[in-house]
This record gives sequence, structure tokens and C-alpha cells, in this order.
Amino acid sequence: MYIIIVGAGEIGQQFTEIALANKEDVVVVDKSKEKCDEITRKYDVVAIVADATEKETFEEAGIEKADALVATADDATNLMVVSLAKNMGVPSLVSVVNQK
Repeated sequence: MYIIIVGAGEIGQQFTEIALANKEDVVVVDKSKEKCDEITRKYDVVAIVADATEKETFEEAGIEKADALVATADDATNLMVVSLAKNMGVPSLVSVVNQK
């Protein structure tokens, strides 16, 4: 399974750890170079420093072969990311909801 995880924060890292434990292929996207550097030091993943709300970022991340996308950023970003991923044909979408 090929999974794109948006957000390299605490929740994104937890999802990354779970996916890797299940032998999944993972690509992480985050705007922060520092967070991307941190996650690649901890885990054997590709991390892309970019804005996940842009179609080009998903193309770079290999969206055409993605089986799932997990959005762990803020609610507005997650909504945009999930919508874009759905329009690009990702079959399984998961989003963290931060605000109640």
C-alpha cells in the first residue's frame, strides 16, 4: 500500500510509525523543512517540503499510485487536501479533525 501523509507533526509521525510497522510505503508532505528533516531522521520515508494544497505537490508525491491519504494538518488545510486528493482519484481518505 502507498500512503501519503500530510503533516509531519506528532499525529503525522504516529501515523507514519503505524504505516511503516505494517510495511506500507510512505511519503510525508509538510511545509516545514525542520519537521521533514526530523521525520526522515526517525523513519525510512520520503519527506517533501511543500504546500500540500497544491496539485503539483501531490504529483511530486506520486498521487497517481496512492492507495490512501492521511491529512493531519489544521482543519482548513485538511479539507482542501482531502478534496484535492479525492478529485485526483485517491480511493481512501482520512482526515484528523482538530476543532470541535
